[in-house]
Amino acid sequence: MEAAEQADGWLAWCRDRDIFVACSGEFVDAVAQELRHLAGIILEIGAGSGELAAALHKRDVPVLATDPIPMGPNVTKLAARDALARYRPETVLSSFLPVDAGIEADILRSPGVRHYLYIGPVIMGRVGPDALWSVPQWRAKTLPEINRALISRLDSLPDFTRRTHQRGAGAVLLERT
Repeated sequence: MEAAEQADGWLAWCRDRDIFVACSGEFVDAVAQELRHLAGIILEIGAGSGELAAALHKRDVPVLATDPIPMGPNVTKLAARDALARYRPETVLSSFLPVDAGIEADILRSPGVRHYLYIGPVIMGRVGPDALWSVPQWRAKTLPEINRALISRLDSLPDFTRRTHQRGAGAVLLERT
C-alpha cells in the first residue's frame, strides 16, 4: 500500500487489479470466525470473482457465491433477488455491492434472512448506505476483528506511511430481532 501510494496511488493500484477488499489471511480468518457462529446457508451476493467465498471454503466455511455478472468459475450467475429466492439463506454476506442499487434493502426484506454481514464503504461517518440503518427490526453489531484486518481500495495513507492508515470501509453484522 505504501509503495502504491508513492506511485499512482492506492486507489489506482486497486482499480487496475479490480480489487475492492484485500483478502489477506487475517481478514479471511476474521470473517470465517464470525460466520462460523451463524446458522444455515451462507449466501454471498455480489461475489464477483468468488475469491472471498473460495478463501472461506478453505477454512471450512461453505459459502454459495452469486453475482449477476460472475467473474469466476465457482460463482453462480444470479441477481440478488433471484439468489435470495432460490437459496433462501439464513445468512447473507456482501462485500462492496454497487452503491444505491437497493440490494441491501432486498436482503433485509427477505423473510428467511436472520444475519447479514455487510462489508463496504463508510458513508457519512457510518458503514454502508441508509438502507442498513433504516429497518427497525434489525440491530447492528460492530465487528472489531474484521475491521482491524480490513484493507479496502478506499483506504489511504495521508503521509504515505502505515502509521497514518485511514480506513474508508468497514464491516457490520446486522441481526434480525
